[in-house]
Amino acid sequence: LGWNHALLWNTPTTVTDLGTLGGVSSDAYGINDFGQVVGRSNNGASTHAFTWTHSTGMVDLGTLAGGVSEAYGINNVGQVVGHSGGRAFVWEAETGMVDLNGLTDPASGWLIQEGDAINDNGWIAAYAYHLNLPDGLAAHTVLLLPDTKIEVAIDIKPGSATNPVNLKSNGTTPVAIL
Repeated sequence: LGWNHALLWNTPTTVTDLGTLGGVSSDAYGINDFGQVVGRSNNGASTHAFTWTHSTGMVDLGTLAGGVSEAYGINNVGQVVGHSGGRAFVWEAETGMVDLNGLTDPASGWLIQEGDAINDNGWIAAYAYHLNLPDGLAAHTVLLLPDTKIEVAIDIKPGSATNPVNLKSNGTTPVAIL
């Protein structure tokens, strides 16, 4: 019996073996529009999440606290989601692997165990357990939205301009964000 290797089907006649992290097997689980692949690979001692590109080859993403990690989704920005040690993560080249549970309110009662997909806006489809619900430890599908801040420039033209401000409006100013 042989071991499996993750493959990238490039054209109808070309297949690329993505290799391993030094162990005997690898599995691919996700790909983005740029051909960046994510998955898991044995490194000889454990199984770790990886990213793969034509230019870098297979890159070990590590783990949150040792043990096993697997990557399931990658967006076109290069953000990767998966799980490590029973906890969901998001990985970026600038920050490395970050536990998604550290980005949520601990008082919420949710334990996010696995990130499965991420879109280009950073929205993450995951599954989680709510530790205080009557259904016990039943898994729930959750959507995680990043805490984004939108900067808005407001052009106020008092007087007879097309968007006048009524200075007698008791401190309220109507604003439209377009």
